[in-house]
Amino acid sequence: MNGASRISYTTWWGIARTLILRTAISISISLGLAALNTISLKAQQSLLNPFTGRFDFIAPPGHPWGALVATRCLRTDAAGAFVSAVADCGAGGVNYQTVQDEGVPLAQEPVLNIIGAMVVCADNPGVSTDCTWANPAAYATIQDEGVPLAQEATLNFIGAGVTCVDNAGVSTDCTIPGGGGFNPLTTSFEDEEFCGGTTVSQTAGKLGWGQTGGTYTRAAAIAGRPCVHLLRANNNTIAIFLQSWNVGGIDYADMWSELMMVSPQQVDADTVIRFGVQSTVAAAPANPPTNGVYLERLGGDATWFLVTNDGFGQTRTNTGVAAAVGWLRVVLRRVNAATVGVSLNGGAETPAILNIPLGNGAPFFQLQSTIAANKELYIDYWSMTITGLAR
Repeated sequence: MNGASRISYTTWWGIARTLILRTAISISISLGLAALNTISLKAQQSLLNPFTGRFDFIAPPGHPWGALVATRCLRTDAAGAFVSAVADCGAGGVNYQTVQDEGVPLAQEPVLNIIGAMVVCADNPGVSTDCTWANPAAYATIQDEGVPLAQEATLNFIGAGVTCVDNAGVSTDCTIPGGGGFNPLTTSFEDEEFCGGTTVSQTAGKLGWGQTGGTYTRAAAIAGRPCVHLLRANNNTIAIFLQSWNVGGIDYADMWSELMMVSPQQVDADTVIRFGVQSTVAAAPANPPTNGVYLERLGGDATWFLVTNDGFGQTRTNTGVAAAVGWLRVVLRRVNAATVGVSLNGGAETPAILNIPLGNGAPFFQLQSTIAANKELYIDYWSMTITGLAR
């Protein structure tokens, strides 16, 4: 048959009807009746659901098919070929007309399959199909002194002594120095608020920081940031501020993590800023340092760069974080035996694996003015945590 033909059939009770043929469907039903086991149906176009390409055939009252099922839903594809017969088309023969993914309609198929252990669907008969998406799996249990806390979508660490960085695709790494809560046989911790000491070189702060070039003074009081100090590079000078003037502070091979809170007051074409760890410990470091691991912003840089220099070569890795005036929280650390990394303001960590130095290093801050004008850097806080020690 073709879509332009017509057919008549007479029911067993003697009523003849003619259906205008638009889509041909042939269905065989085994009823144990030798005279009636196959029937060819043609449906009017108006009976077809234009969205699903199907129509309902309802058996007449008393018809032998009625003993089988009251309603059968016959499904066709877009070309009019028979696909399947199901027990019920749903209330009024209406089901989903459109399924969308983020607002974009998907191709219409006979079955909508929801996949994933975190999705649970249930039939609300005659009303809807209800699907529930559970929260994604992350931490199974968070405990406070051994007591489980209520599970939430977010775990938030609070306090200046806690620093966390994203180790992308692996873990969230948090450093919690605590107040004597670590084992001194395996962990070393030093910090500096710059509240003590003087502004004389090698007497600044409680750790005796040294200074050369430019000036080092205590800044005016800043709310929420006690004892902020100001490093100023005067008219074409390089101001350097560093800890342990004559002794190296760390071994680069150790698992160290350095926290610095600074605020550049200029990020223009005439300002160069560096801070982190460098290896010249008996005198002021070169410009730039001959080796070290540090954050750097040169006059032409719009973003901060992680620099690794082993004395034989240098690698600058772009963090993608814009260089701007204002407070910056920096965590610079040894990630593993082959990698160092830096995180700015709690963002994703930028790793580096090339030109990582060996030997000793000491923390430093370096500020350069390349014109006859003053450049300034606020220094609020510094700390160094070294873990994995065996002593």
